Amino acid sequence: MRVPQVVVLHDEHKKHVLSVALVAAGVGVAAIVVLVIMVNLVWAGQHAEALKNAQTLDGKKDYASEVEYLQRYVNTNPPQQYKYDALVAEGKAAENESQYRTAFVAYLSADTSSSKPNLDLKLDVARAATAIGDKATAVSYYKQAIDMTPKSDTDHIFMYEDQIRGLGGTP
Repeated sequence: MRVPQVVVLHDEHKKHVLSVALVAAGVGVAAIVVLVIMVNLVWAGQHAEALKNAQTLDGKKDYASEVEYLQRYVNTNPPQQYKYDALVAEGKAAENESQYRTAFVAYLSADTSSSKPNLDLKLDVARAATAIGDKATAVSYYKQAIDMTPKSDTDHIFMYEDQIRGLGGTP
């Protein structure tokens, strides 16, 4: 039996693992499971570090650097479970920097990639869409927010309906 070789490719900064390739035939399931666990641990560590660094920049109100940093992290193509948080953080930082198109793209990417609907994210997309003048998308996302809001929460429903009317839509 040949010994499996693990090849780890790094980006030009040697900070983020981009992919792991198993090079050898006949590798047992146990070896593959161990490899998958190791890769997940690497991504989890990089994810925690990325969000910590982004929070540091956020605390300094250096939103432009935070957006750039999070975009570089997302471009390393982390597993979806880690990408979502980074996209939402990127959207918030971009919004704080008045980069509404960037915020919109980040929020929309997070929303479309998530398997769980999130009311706050629907509102983030709607707000960013409004800021860039994409009224149809804003109306659509405010309607989704209404659908996700408990019917007993009439104050928020009214507020979302009012936003829709302000955009020229019909709730």
